[in-house]
Amino acid sequence: MVQIDTASSNTCRGLHGPLLWLAALLLSSTAPLDAQWVDISPAQTEYPDLFFFGGAFYSDDLGIAVGQDLSSSRGVIARTADGGQSWELHDYNNEDLRGAGFFSGQSVLVMGYDGPLRTKTVLHNSTNGGMDWSAAEVPQVRGAEELEVVSPTAAWALGYGPTGGISGGLLRTVDGGSTWTLPLAMEGFRFVGLSALDENTAFVAATDYDIGALLTTLDGGNTWTQYNFAEWPEDVHFLDRNTGFVLAGGTLLRTADGGANWNSVAIDGDVNRIWFTSESIGYAVGENGLARKTADAGATWVDLQIDTDLTLLQLSRQGDYLYAFGIFSSAFRLDISGTSTSVDDEVVNADAVLNMSLAPMPAASTGVLKYTLQSATRRSVNIDLTDVNGHRVRTFVDRVHEPGDHTLMLDLKGCPAGVWFITATVNGRQSVLPLTIHR
Repeated sequence: MVQIDTASSNTCRGLHGPLLWLAALLLSSTAPLDAQWVDISPAQTEYPDLFFFGGAFYSDDLGIAVGQDLSSSRGVIARTADGGQSWELHDYNNEDLRGAGFFSGQSVLVMGYDGPLRTKTVLHNSTNGGMDWSAAEVPQVRGAEELEVVSPTAAWALGYGPTGGISGGLLRTVDGGSTWTLPLAMEGFRFVGLSALDENTAFVAATDYDIGALLTTLDGGNTWTQYNFAEWPEDVHFLDRNTGFVLAGGTLLRTADGGANWNSVAIDGDVNRIWFTSESIGYAVGENGLARKTADAGATWVDLQIDTDLTLLQLSRQGDYLYAFGIFSSAFRLDISGTSTSVDDEVVNADAVLNMSLAPMPAASTGVLKYTLQSATRRSVNIDLTDVNGHRVRTFVDRVHEPGDHTLMLDLKGCPAGVWFITATVNGRQSVLPLTIHR
């Protein structure tokens, strides 16, 4: 393990002692930064050709970046517990690591494959937030390229099929990665992009190098629908079951009906990845430090400030931050607070549509949050754990919800005793539920 420091660390604290009564009065939110990418890359590493192919953050502080040092063919897991100010690196011989995801603040998965031959999938599991790792193999596919965790127990992984040649395979787990099924495998198609919403809903972009295809499931992979288009896809991102975007060879495709019909606009530059936070607002990264934003569903784009000319390969989101990972151990963070994450633009007071209750009170290492979304339509719901100053400590929920009742298990391990807050955001408006933790 290698420790790499880039700046002094910050400590996240709750509220203690006689100051408890001030909690509700002091709660505030921080103003968003200007639209510029902040460099959180490791300053120096012993791996001169380390490419970060993927990564994920659990909170503003805790994150994982994964990749391979091309000169030594060693897979690398980089962990930060202070928002990228310092990193610890673990390496593994003859591995190429591609995806990472958090089931909780303690349970983390990293997936990839065994070097250039891609004969098997490798999986590294951590039960202490990425400080230590144990290895396992997943026999169903020959390697994993992307990993998306969609709940505290469910995840999808995109990779190569179980046979040689051009083939694609999609893995699914509903028990935190202990066991995996193979709900989709296709000969003659390469799977190039994954967007998963929950344990039942996933979208796969694929190509046979003649046509492009979008494969969709709404029932956990039991049945699939295939939509074809002329372009070869490179990435896919869906906001809900209907609204989605596909990056395809200089073109941005948009659907409002789950893939049955598409509109297209040209997108200039060598774009590698896209991420949309609403029907209109989206982000793109790519070759030579390309970093752009659109506010009109891709019709026009503006360049965002980013201090790099390195190629960026992957995007991920946690709460109010978007993260970009790329070649030569590059990692960047963008504050996107204030941009809607909803599939409609109607501003709704969170108190009017989201009712929350928490048990037990006070809580210890876990809690159960029950909440009801009272709405005639789907809403984007974000639920965070915040401290007395309004700083987000971790994100519990960040996705579009159907109306109705929901139950969420809260992982509170590692939080000091004191007063914290469950902060729910619906369409840009917040409601707050105090949480007392005791040890």
